[in-house]
Amino acid sequence: MKKRGQITLFMVIGIILLFSTSLIFYTKEKVQEAQTSTERFAATKTPTDLLPVKVYVENCLTEVGEDAIRLIGANGGYIDIDAQGFTTNPFSPDTQIIEYVPDKIPFWYYTDASDNFASLKPELYLDTDGDNSIEDQINRYVEEELHICFRNFTALEDNFKIIPDGVIDVITTVSDENVLLKLLYPMEVESKATGTKTKMKRFLAVEEVNLKNIFVFINETINAEINRSFLEDPIRNLITIYGGEDKVIPPFNEVKMGGNTNVWARFNVEKIIKNDILQFIRLMRIVNTRDSNPYQVYYTDPANHDVKQGVFNSLSFQLDNAYPDLKVDFFYPGTPIYFDVGGQEVIKAEPTAGFDVIPLSLLPFKIYEYPEGYDLSYPVVMKIEDPLAFDEEGYKFQIALEGNIRNGRPYTGGTFRTSLKVGVPVLRVGDKNLFVDKEIEIFTTDSEDDSPLDGVTVTYICGERVILGDTKMKDDEAVLKTKMPFCGFGGKIKIEKEGYLAEVITYNNRKNDGIVKFDLNLYPVVTKGVRIMKRNDTHVLNIRDHIATNLADAVRYADSQADEITDNDLVLLQIKRVKESSHDQEFPLPNVLQFKTANHVGDSQGAPTIDIEAAREAIQDSDLSDEEKTEALEELDANADLYSSGGGISASEPPEEYLLDLAPGNYTIQATMIYSGPIEIKEDVIDGLCGDEEECEYPCENEYDISDFGAVTTSCTDDNWCCMEPMTLDTWQNGGARANVTITKDMVYSDKNLTLYVFDLGTPSTYDELDTPNVDNYSRDNKDLLKPRFI
Repeated sequence: MKKRGQITLFMVIGIILLFSTSLIFYTKEKVQEAQTSTERFAATKTPTDLLPVKVYVENCLTEVGEDAIRLIGANGGYIDIDAQGFTTNPFSPDTQIIEYVPDKIPFWYYTDASDNFASLKPELYLDTDGDNSIEDQINRYVEEELHICFRNFTALEDNFKIIPDGVIDVITTVSDENVLLKLLYPMEVESKATGTKTKMKRFLAVEEVNLKNIFVFINETINAEINRSFLEDPIRNLITIYGGEDKVIPPFNEVKMGGNTNVWARFNVEKIIKNDILQFIRLMRIVNTRDSNPYQVYYTDPANHDVKQGVFNSLSFQLDNAYPDLKVDFFYPGTPIYFDVGGQEVIKAEPTAGFDVIPLSLLPFKIYEYPEGYDLSYPVVMKIEDPLAFDEEGYKFQIALEGNIRNGRPYTGGTFRTSLKVGVPVLRVGDKNLFVDKEIEIFTTDSEDDSPLDGVTVTYICGERVILGDTKMKDDEAVLKTKMPFCGFGGKIKIEKEGYLAEVITYNNRKNDGIVKFDLNLYPVVTKGVRIMKRNDTHVLNIRDHIATNLADAVRYADSQADEITDNDLVLLQIKRVKESSHDQEFPLPNVLQFKTANHVGDSQGAPTIDIEAAREAIQDSDLSDEEKTEALEELDANADLYSSGGGISASEPPEEYLLDLAPGNYTIQATMIYSGPIEIKEDVIDGLCGDEEECEYPCENEYDISDFGAVTTSCTDDNWCCMEPMTLDTWQNGGARANVTITKDMVYSDKNLTLYVFDLGTPSTYDELDTPNVDNYSRDNKDLLKPRFI
């Protein structure tokens, strides 16, 4: 702690069709790399009689992995915090760690010895911060501790012979929803009972805790402290309430005319701040988190009710995003603070030196001034709990933050943050006078051929967005040399150019010397033709049988095991590129396409009839921007008569291939296939519906009868008949797809077009087949057959 596109008609119709067919697309955005790794490990085949060995190893992997994650939470991001070399002094405010027995908690936001802001926050990902990252710490801990859990496999030696043949290698991946532990540990395993032998290598554990969500929450909270001073403002308010000429602590910047003045010992004032004022930190609330209702003052003292309620209200604040799964508590741990008032041990008012307007000697009384303001630094522990983690056993993650007040005002990076008052300037991130005196060089290239790419707009984001300029050609390189605003946490550099996919990287621009260089590249967006093919049960079985006997040409054979969609099929496709940052753009747009054959329209030569009010509601509920919604609604109103009559737009010859903008990346694909009838459902027997023999050709087959009120009345007899009449369906959801796929650079920048696959689950012919086909489960079980192909 320191001492001092435009919306198109095509898109509109896509939205309306989604609404009118009552189809809801759920986008399950996940980290593709983690998903692919999980699939590969999970796909490892193990003989049934050797499964106990695999289960034993994966149970150890899960147990040791959970230990590592819990240590990281207890120690503010570090498994072995003593090995980090942090300054530790429980009796000094200059310590980098709060010792709150039995925990040692590092500061993730504090001022160092030079009054600059600093952080001991580790990075989450291995590729960002190497062996200091959360992922790598878990890797090393699990690799070291697994041998203890295995105990040389003595628990299995009566039934299995296990011969390890390599070293333990752990790969940890923090995904969007959990933590994945992949273990590579070659071993030869033999069942002593059956003689079955196999070689095992890959093992997988899934830790049910959302570390990424906790890190995102902490980053947003620290950003709120930087931009809104939520740690300092309530304490300043309390000091104002406690302070005064006749109160227990001295006032802020008060002037007294004549009379006697009070005297305070700095040591006693510090004790009151620690024992009384800082204890209010326990009442702090982030209102859009779990169990975060702010405190209410009972109306027992009308004179002071509003003041008391105002104090409690100042202890509550709201983040931009909600975190309903996380419970958050703040508290002052009782450790040393830094407190100074003008360097005085005895705090008292002093006679003022004079006024600019009138000589003080002419006044019949003396004027006294109290010290200008408090300098105060104090630690705050923030404890985050996820009660749903680890199968509702719960998980705790805690860090230390520091509140800093200088001259009675919140302190941020060498500047003072003040409330908005007349004559007081408000500091903005984009104020170039406040830019860090450090040169940033940003070089931009085209990702397709690595050529220099000029005209790229560079923006810095730290709460606010500041456009820094465009890259320009110089010495055969595209570069922008600039300075940036200070940003302690959550800073991002965004680069964008028309015809390219925007890119966002994380960079916190703090005060340090030297030139910082970035080599950034943009993926050009290309337009590809898209074709939809469908696979049925026969195709899937054929592919599985062929792979089992002839793996070499599995891809070529799989290409042959798919059919074109028919005249009766309509496929609604939603494809979205997975965002790596909240600042990433929605891509591609439009991301809802309709696929049907050329003859699907039949005799109709116009657009389908549309429910105008339903269409309006669908547009209002969509994810479009306000500008796009306005444009879409204006177009809908202008063509209301046309849409109501179903005429005007020729659709008799829709293209066989549809066009879609693509760039390399991870995508979610969700498709729904609708079959247009007629679909005949045969007459059938149903339990509990009884009638006369003349009404149904099937005799009663159930063992009971049901009254009009739903109660069982009599056993079914030969005089009772139970049936469902034949019926005809006009449409049926006969399939679709749910997939997470990776589209690589080589795929996108080839001269080939994209083929996507859906599963045809068929149409019903009996009442027993009327259960809605489970596209999610079928897609999960056959996800390898949904991989896109560029042909």
